[in-house]
Amino acid sequence: MSRDFASPESFAYSLRIGVTGHRNLSDAAGVAEAVERLQERIENTLRPQTRTPLNRVVISPLAKGADRIVAETVLKRERSSLEVLSPFTLAEYRRDFEEPDDREEFEILLDRADVVRCVTTDSPPQDASDDEQSDWRNRGYLQVGRAVVDACEMLIVVWDGKEARGTGGTADIVGYALRQRRTVIWVNANTPSSEPQLILRWQPGEEPETDALPSTAKQLSLGYHQLDAYNRDASVGRDVLSSATISEQEALRARASDAGLPADSIRHVIDVLVPHFVRADRLAVHYRNNYVRAMTGLFLLSALAVSVVVGQVLFFPELLWIILLEILAMGTAVGLWMWCRRGAWHEKWIHDRYLAERLRMAMFSLLLDQADAALTSAASQALSFYSGPRHWLLSTVRSVVEAARSVPHKAAGFEATRRFVVEAWLDDQRRYHVRNADRTHKAARRGHRVGTVLFLVTLVMAVLHFLGVGHGEHDHAASGVSRLDAWITFFAIVLPTWGAAIHAITTQLELERIAARSERMAMLLSLVVERAREAESLDALREVVAEGQRVMGTENHEWWILLSFRQPVLPT
Repeated sequence: MSRDFASPESFAYSLRIGVTGHRNLSDAAGVAEAVERLQERIENTLRPQTRTPLNRVVISPLAKGADRIVAETVLKRERSSLEVLSPFTLAEYRRDFEEPDDREEFEILLDRADVVRCVTTDSPPQDASDDEQSDWRNRGYLQVGRAVVDACEMLIVVWDGKEARGTGGTADIVGYALRQRRTVIWVNANTPSSEPQLILRWQPGEEPETDALPSTAKQLSLGYHQLDAYNRDASVGRDVLSSATISEQEALRARASDAGLPADSIRHVIDVLVPHFVRADRLAVHYRNNYVRAMTGLFLLSALAVSVVVGQVLFFPELLWIILLEILAMGTAVGLWMWCRRGAWHEKWIHDRYLAERLRMAMFSLLLDQADAALTSAASQALSFYSGPRHWLLSTVRSVVEAARSVPHKAAGFEATRRFVVEAWLDDQRRYHVRNADRTHKAARRGHRVGTVLFLVTLVMAVLHFLGVGHGEHDHAASGVSRLDAWITFFAIVLPTWGAAIHAITTQLELERIAARSERMAMLLSLVVERAREAESLDALREVVAEGQRVMGTENHEWWILLSFRQPVLPT
């Protein structure tokens, strides 16, 4: 299959739009027009990103009023779909729609839904009073409203700006969405002709604090902006990607041959998954190298600037122009920091690496029909306030997996599949972590040794300075670089600065933590490999591979979370 490795097909972005709002609207037509204008505004804001197609997914409970207006408006657009979240079973939910026209409108929209999910399947309380029944239903509305927020990126709120008049009201959902840091866009139900506003903050009893809608794609949908940047990224050249892809494909074919696996049985992996994996992997390596070099240069330039100014004061006080070298070093450091931030090297590194590792999991688990594990974020294994990577990363993996599944390929035998999965993936990852632990331990020890040497030399300089070495009259008679006391003072001041720079570099790279994690991963994977080799059936192998996926998926997820806090900063 011919393929342009440097320019893979663009991945579409699914903009997930939730809705909450009032059922009874005094100006339903005006609200519909306002939502239509809002959709135009969204399209105009994202339109410059022409490389990345936009899919709209509207998430709505389809209650009367705002829910249906927003759903109908979004569905008028091309590449749009509907997900319905019901607060109760559909049979129970239909009891909300007593009027024939109301029920018919609900059923028509429900038929257009691609996904229908009941948030709760609990039955209403038996022999309950009207108040108890009402409370039960209101709790269901609150639950479904929160589920809409959890499932969306952007929430359209058709609201009068007032507090909720019962549990599960619009204001309750607005407050929850703001706490969940969703983009909340307010269409004023009382004055729909006014421009929609972005809600920044709101407290019951107060007017919502608002701002104008974002004017750039990055501000409106950061995920869309990031996926578009990935689609357009040409940082790794065409020839490099082509060569790396062919090399990876040949290596995988050789591994398959060694395992006795027919080439046709991995055709879908070779033709579809490998090119995408290689691109994400090479981009991750590229941006990691850029980031590490930038951070290393940043700290070393800062130490150099201190060395220059101390040397000028001690040795060449009359040569003020030397201060220009300090300014140049600091200016270069600032420029390097700005270049790193502007190029989003750190962000692209962790996103591309996360994507590459998910694709690696899918390459092998697809052979066992277990690729769906590569599409989950493992967020349940982390603290709840760490949301993890943006959904475009997993939706991109899902697109690649679906494309691979559509490629005709032959089924493979159990023994050959087991050997291939174990040797080419599970044990290969174990060996990688063994090497990585050894490599990072050595790098950490080198950093510690350098820091120790600098500390000891500084201590010696301080002792010499205290003892008055070089402070004799004949020593003071010397000038400039000939003064021993000046050199002692110079090293006593400068060496701690270089030591701090080395420590900052090793801390930024988190060598010790990475080494410890790789040691732990190697140990866990060795157990998985052992169990996989002992598996005597396809089901047993799938069970072991599922455990391996959980281990690697959790490590990948936690790695992303931890590294996301290592944004490039200027030394202080």
